[in-house]
Amino acid sequence: MHYTTIERKITVFISSKINKRYKVVRKALKELLLETGMVASVYAFEKEGANSRDVKSAYLDEVSRSDVCLFLIDNADGVSDAVYAEHERARRDGIHRLYFFCNERKKTPTELQKELMNTGEVKYDDSIHDFSDFPKKAYKSVLQDIIDIYRRTRTSVSDVSSNESKMDNMQLNTFILTKDFYNQYTAESKLTQILNPYNLNLPIEDSKLINTYDDLCADFLSVVIGRSVFNLDNFTQLKNSIISMHEDYLKRIVEMRLNAVANYFSNNLNGCYQNIKNAYEEAKEEPKIPTWFLNDIVIDMRNISTAIDNLNNKILLNSEAQIILNDSPEIVYYPLLDRFDSSHKSDLLDDYFEMATQSPYSQRFDTLNHTFNFIASCFNIAVRFGSLTQILATSKRYGDTLFVKFNNTKDFKLFFELIKILITANQVKKLNCIVSAFSKTASFITSTEIDTLIKSIQTIPLEIDKISAHLMVLENFGYYFSEEQYKLETDFFFRFAFQWCGDETRILYFGDRILKTVRKNIGRMRPCLVAELLVSFFENNLRRFYDEVLRILYRMDLKQVNEKEQIKLVEYCISLLRDSNFSVSGALGEAVIALRKSININIDLLDKAVKKYRPDFYLKEYDLEVNQSNLIKHIESYIKQIDQRNQSAQESKYYGYAYSPCDVIRNILEAGNVILTEDIASRIVVVLEKTITNKVQQVDQKIPAIQLAIFMYHKYPKLSLWDDFKKKMSEKFEDILSVKYIPLFTVENKNTLEINALLMKIAFGVYSFEEVTLGFAAAIGYNESDLIYAVRSVHYFLSAVDIQTINNHILGIITNFVLSIGKEKHRDAQLFAVDCLIILSQSRLYAATVWERLAFMLDDAISDIKIKILRGIEDLKSDKGIIDYILQKGRNDNHYFVRKVAESFTES
Repeated sequence: MHYTTIERKITVFISSKINKRYKVVRKALKELLLETGMVASVYAFEKEGANSRDVKSAYLDEVSRSDVCLFLIDNADGVSDAVYAEHERARRDGIHRLYFFCNERKKTPTELQKELMNTGEVKYDDSIHDFSDFPKKAYKSVLQDIIDIYRRTRTSVSDVSSNESKMDNMQLNTFILTKDFYNQYTAESKLTQILNPYNLNLPIEDSKLINTYDDLCADFLSVVIGRSVFNLDNFTQLKNSIISMHEDYLKRIVEMRLNAVANYFSNNLNGCYQNIKNAYEEAKEEPKIPTWFLNDIVIDMRNISTAIDNLNNKILLNSEAQIILNDSPEIVYYPLLDRFDSSHKSDLLDDYFEMATQSPYSQRFDTLNHTFNFIASCFNIAVRFGSLTQILATSKRYGDTLFVKFNNTKDFKLFFELIKILITANQVKKLNCIVSAFSKTASFITSTEIDTLIKSIQTIPLEIDKISAHLMVLENFGYYFSEEQYKLETDFFFRFAFQWCGDETRILYFGDRILKTVRKNIGRMRPCLVAELLVSFFENNLRRFYDEVLRILYRMDLKQVNEKEQIKLVEYCISLLRDSNFSVSGALGEAVIALRKSININIDLLDKAVKKYRPDFYLKEYDLEVNQSNLIKHIESYIKQIDQRNQSAQESKYYGYAYSPCDVIRNILEAGNVILTEDIASRIVVVLEKTITNKVQQVDQKIPAIQLAIFMYHKYPKLSLWDDFKKKMSEKFEDILSVKYIPLFTVENKNTLEINALLMKIAFGVYSFEEVTLGFAAAIGYNESDLIYAVRSVHYFLSAVDIQTINNHILGIITNFVLSIGKEKHRDAQLFAVDCLIILSQSRLYAATVWERLAFMLDDAISDIKIKILRGIEDLKSDKGIIDYILQKGRNDNHYFVRKVAESFTES
């Protein structure tokens, strides 16, 4: 494709060593650059082999006349005198320069690269590892810079007033742009106003008065970002307005593309695809259409084809559109729009960097409109050319902006607008990540916001995406619905879920989505309905989803399920036990145990099936959970496992163990009514001593052993072994801290071992005040992961001992450490800290301080923490006023489960 009418194209100079090896890559890069239509000439040493002074001067003169200089340098060849001279000339004359270094044969940077690294004055790319990659890498990196230079210095601009804005002033094939056509929108523009969340309450113009291009474009933008429902009449007016702006050879092509846009927003994917394909067939016959414009049409075709395939459970890697793109020599799809998008991303990055690096004493005065200008410009360009992909990308650009602005300000209005745009744009994974990462902010959502989210679903054009949006809202915010909202939404959900299960043409994508929604709402959904749904998955043989079905079964309150469904669930679990393809150690084992412990029918049938088909599981995990009379036998088995692991460590055999036998023994002793004989208790203490003092034992084995030793000491304080145990703990303390740390096997390390060893010293009364003070001071400075494990270890310690027996000064140090876990810490650290505070609220000296903190946390904490606090105070004795205050906060919380826990405790 040859372009002859551009007023002033860019000239490029390629500098490299002159030999046959470089000739191939220079030629390839030259052809790629000329294909863009934006390059007038590429000087690439056409007179190769000449070395006279005149020729060298001619080369340098070409450098001075160029707009861009590209330097191709192989580190092994170094930088020749000629190349360095061209570098100096380009630097002297202020020519835009880009450097590319190949390290295939030599990794050490050249001196020129070191200089560029130190000055940071120009861009360079040293990621080329294969000499043959020079053309592809250089072309890809250079292209955007060429567009930048072209737009900044060479664009021919007509000073036409906005009232005379016509497409005939913008020749697509020549890239001559009028100032009004690509002018960025100002803060007063209607598109920017639509994007600003703070303008949501401004009066909306009567749709009957919408007639100008700006009005129509703003109306369509509100549809794209989920503010209003698509209006075909308004869009038809917008389409006609746009078509009138284009030259004759573009009118028909753009009209078909806009018809495809109308089809998409009318939920007609097949019609959308056909219009896009027709536009491509017509455009490829028009010689004035550049390659990038063709590619943009093909991208629309590919994306809609993929959407249609998803509806039919198809995955087609090499669709017709993808083959066309693979064969295209051009990698730029929308250079003019990309310029605004690049500026948008650059602004966001600068904004994020400024926020992350500013002084805590500084104040920032920011305006949202500035960033929204670039999004408005991208949208304007996309609409005028009918690019469906770029129109839909507006939601992502808008969401990225909202995220950065929210992250900088923590403004709930921005957060909620972000949530809404993620739902209407069907960005499932991103929404889950945002809600999880900012769960505290998400907990501010009320039924009013839920109502807004549900209403916004009606603006989504595709029916499949509407269903997905309903699942997104229910999955992430089910506990923030009012009773009425929840009933309406779950009625819709179960209708869809049961219909999906029975539909042979079901879209498989929804299977996991349905089950995740159930799992997230398991505490609020009716158990009978959930049981019926799980049975429906079994009845329709939806085997790929069985693991998730079984995980839900494990978490359900099966006592509230009617007998009919209980019998069916037992039957299906027995059928899976017969199936050797299912591992009993995973979800099936947990589900079978949950059934056995919750139901009262067909127990014998289930026991016989487990014994017959999974005998190993029956004798171990199953028997441990359901047979209280055999607990001592299992404890003895786990004592042997501890011994075996000590022996493995002595033999330098290390493993990534799935569980700790010390933890299992402790759980048995805590949960069951087990009274150990002195002999068995002594055997436990002996193996714990060997584990704790074993200099080569793994860290993930020592820590549970220490925690079990603390528990055993306070459970069986009269054992005769304890005196000798304490003595050895003191004598061999260095051996205790000597450990085999294998990061591949565990995230626990010497930090968490040291805090547990210190807690053991406190428990046995062999500590010094100084080492306790220094130990907890060090723990406060742990990294996030170590801090979580440290707080968890403190909780294990406090729950095992009688805090009334601990020295008040030591208890004060522990209390201060726990109180230091503020809201800026990880949620897991906060949850363990609440567990600690509940126990510390029983102390005589620190109860008042602890209760104040617990009450304060209900104002600004995630729902899990609030529920933990409310459940924790149930059996505690404290000042009635502070308890009533906490309950009052709980009863007025916007989270369903928090309210229920508070109301239940209040009534009792």
